[in-house]
Amino acid sequence: MAITYSWEVESLITKTVQSNEQTVVQVSAFRVATDSDTGSVVKKPQSVFYVEDEIDLENLTPFSSLTEETVTGWLETHMGEESMDYLDTRLAFWISEKNSDLVSPRTNNAPPWS
Repeated sequence: MAITYSWEVESLITKTVQSNEQTVVQVSAFRVATDSDTGSVVKKPQSVFYVEDEIDLENLTPFSSLTEETVTGWLETHMGEESMDYLDTRLAFWISEKNSDLVSPRTNNAPPWS
């Protein structure tokens, strides 16, 4: 099972901060795990990251110059290594569960006495 992890950024919330227009203060994103062997994909429910307190006005990247790598770097820095490892471990578990359902699907059954 070869799993890759990525971010899917859904939106960037901006506001003017000290005359810097379109300063990103909030990021909405999903963490995605993909198993290249089976094609299984699992998304962690949407997370909202408040980054306003981490704004460095001295090194501010203009909104129009932001890249996906820059924003996902913020997310990983914001979460920290331990939280990232935990999240990716959970996603790997969910991928494993999904893959086992491909081999032996689960079924939802009514109780036999109904």
